[in-house]
Amino acid sequence: MKQKLLIRLSAISLLLIAINFQSTAQVHVDTNFKNAINTTFADLDKNKIPNGLLLDYSMDFTNVEAYNGH
Repeated sequence: MKQKLLIRLSAISLLLIAINFQSTAQVHVDTNFKNAINTTFADLDKNKIPNGLLLDYSMDFTNVEAYNGH
């Protein structure tokens, strides 16, 4: 009985260690888009943007015009 429990705990531990190594493998962040867009909008007067949201500054992940606040 104790041997089966020890085998299960060992298997779970190895699985968690493997998941930990896999999750740290993708640390690199590509900043090429950020650098290019920051250069493009560097001279922008941010005081003239009334809602604080500049649609041309980011990538389109959703349709912002369709957002109604809910």
